[in-house]
Amino acid sequence: MFANLLFRILVRFAVALGLAATCMIAVSYLFGIGVALKAAIVILTGVAVAAYWRSHFLHRGTTLMRLNACLRIPRRHDRWDQ
Repeated sequence: MFANLLFRILVRFAVALGLAATCMIAVSYLFGIGVALKAAIVILTGVAVAAYWRSHFLHRGTTLMRLNACLRIPRRHDRWDQ
């Protein structure tokens, strides 16, 4: 199980790194290397946060539908005390 999780993290990191490198090359031709480095940092940070957020909730067996239900504001007839 740990090896499977590690493999998935490495694959996501490789995909993010490839996406960031491709974006960096394209942006560096258009705007310069400084902007390209900032774009690569933003892309890698976004992918890392998204992967952590997804794995955090999938680890608990929580789907997006359950997450939305947990965050939903209860209506008057949904309250626990009634």
